[in-house]
Amino acid sequence: MKTFTNAKKGEERVSSVVCNKCGVTCFNKTGVNKETLNVSQKWGYNSDWDLEIHEFNLCQKCYRQLTDSFKHPVQITYYM
Repeated sequence: MKTFTNAKKGEERVSSVVCNKCGVTCFNKTGVNKETLNVSQKWGYNSDWDLEIHEFNLCQKCYRQLTDSFKHPVQITYYM
């Protein structure tokens, strides 16, 4: 879950990021800064959530718990 503050007129900045699953603060203005998984899904017609946009954030611990439960492992590639 991201929260925003207005930095300048018409401009928003992220003020904190909290894991939607466990509630741990992953980023805030005081210096806590951990990478998170950010998901944004636009659901189309014939889905259970017609024309809704769902967004959430997971901390690394919750991401690992989720992906460890997959029947097929996450495909991993490296970038530079």
